[in-house]
Amino acid sequence: RRRSAAVGLSRTVRALFNFRRKTVLNAARSVARGDPTLDGLAAAIEPAGLDPTRRTEDLSLQDFRRLAAVVFADG
Repeated sequence: RRRSAAVGLSRTVRALFNFRRKTVLNAARSVARGDPTLDGLAAAIEPAGLDPTRRTEDLSLQDFRRLAAVVFADG
């Protein structure tokens, strides 16, 4: 379980940080177009407690962890 959480976090950070100058919402939408397995990113932003208008480059590690936890939650 711990390994899958680390993999989810790594995938989330790498994917979104490729679009670090965009807002979190726009970056998530761009990621989903390139990787359908991450299509839940945009829908996970608010449940993770993030402001969708923030820039990806301004997210903390904790922000990325919360987002990955929502996206890769089991069940």
